[in-house]
Amino acid sequence: MKTKAYILGVIYLALLILGLVQIGINAPQGPPPYDYQMAEDEAKRVNVNVDNYTISRITGTKELWFRDMPDVSFVVAISFTDDPNKCCIKYPKDLVQITKNDDVLYGKATQDGEVLDTRKHRLIHTYTNFDKQLLAGWKTNGSDDRLIDMVEQEDTYTIFIYMTVMKDFCAIRTDSPGFCFYLIDAHLPSLYFTAYYNTFLRFYGETELGEFWTQWVNYKVDLGKAHIKNMRIDVDGETDYYDEECKVDTLLLTGKGNMPFFTRKSYKTIEVSEKKRGDITFGYDTEPMIKIAKPYGKKL
Repeated sequence: MKTKAYILGVIYLALLILGLVQIGINAPQGPPPYDYQMAEDEAKRVNVNVDNYTISRITGTKELWFRDMPDVSFVVAISFTDDPNKCCIKYPKDLVQITKNDDVLYGKATQDGEVLDTRKHRLIHTYTNFDKQLLAGWKTNGSDDRLIDMVEQEDTYTIFIYMTVMKDFCAIRTDSPGFCFYLIDAHLPSLYFTAYYNTFLRFYGETELGEFWTQWVNYKVDLGKAHIKNMRIDVDGETDYYDEECKVDTLLLTGKGNMPFFTRKSYKTIEVSEKKRGDITFGYDTEPMIKIAKPYGKKL
């Protein structure tokens, strides 16, 4: 009797284990691991060549305005010249449309550019020595700039555009996100810069600006080793300006927001125009800027 009960117990236990195993096999498995999902998504992306370049003359261009561009990342390298015959833009003509009206150069997406989706498309670009030098930290005219690298690994999300303009160039505006502007050896009387979110501006090499005005920029500006006579920043929220090595004679701050990175020694004079004290702050402790500045227009 005991033997029979023992055998029945063993059979019951075996059936229970088999049942649990079967339930486990048929149960929902949940989402795949993150790394596996990324690899699967990457495998589905279709290659798109973004190097079908054309070169257009842009003599007389003083302003640049990108709007309704493809929803990808952009690197725009801008060089400067005294020779109007060297003014040109090199861009992928099947994805970006460039037009010029008076002295303003406009860029927008073509029909093929409008459907670009980096979740579905892998952007294939052949990196030249110029590109590598640009992204690794530009060195020119004896300077030893070593700026932060944009990427150190293969980037399949970016379109490159190259420009050469005259030294009376004066404005950059973008209404599309995801831009990184590199200005190389900029010697300009004045420059105005305004941008949509997630846009970066960097100065490389020897930079001298008479006037530099940035408005509603809430991402990053790297001033490099620029020498700027008069600079104005219309602050709008938190804005990152890398200013450790630049020299600015006079800085005017307006608007409302915080500048977490701020190097006092880079500025000879700081003026603040704010509606109420403390609208403009600096540092991670958000100290009122007026503590180290003077009210705009007031003589000390």
